[in-house]
Amino acid sequence: MAFPTDPLNPENNPVDRVRLLVGDIDPGDLELIEDLYIYFLDANAQDEPKAAVQALKALVAKYAKAMEEVVGDVEVKLQQRYRGYSDLLDKFLKDPAYGVLGTINLYAGGLSFSEKRTDALNSDLRNSPFTVGSATSRSSGEYSAPYYKNLDILEE
Repeated sequence: MAFPTDPLNPENNPVDRVRLLVGDIDPGDLELIEDLYIYFLDANAQDEPKAAVQALKALVAKYAKAMEEVVGDVEVKLQQRYRGYSDLLDKFLKDPAYGVLGTINLYAGGLSFSEKRTDALNSDLRNSPFTVGSATSRSSGEYSAPYYKNLDILEE
């Protein structure tokens, strides 16, 4: 099978960019036909990283049942391909450094007074059973903590 775009043209061809992500760029040993890459792109709204993940899943499934063969002096160890594609898929899905599926942004809300006000007025947030100062009195000895409820932050 000849390479669909010869030479490889990732600048202008999304299929070639997905092939590069997957590592399917050896013209003498293509893993998936171009129509499959086009299908993966169409199924994922032209999102190339997601199409690459879907292609990797197909390659993992292809080699999941693979065995080792020996024909004369030639040894074919397809389990190595399975492990290689499986490891690459795991890295794509788990490691944000690859950036294939985006990065994880952590957010801790309610740290500033303006965020607390916004959160208190947002009817879409679930009410927490825990509130600051949920006891009516917190005085012990000389220290007396003020009584707060979630809506007290609106009265400043």
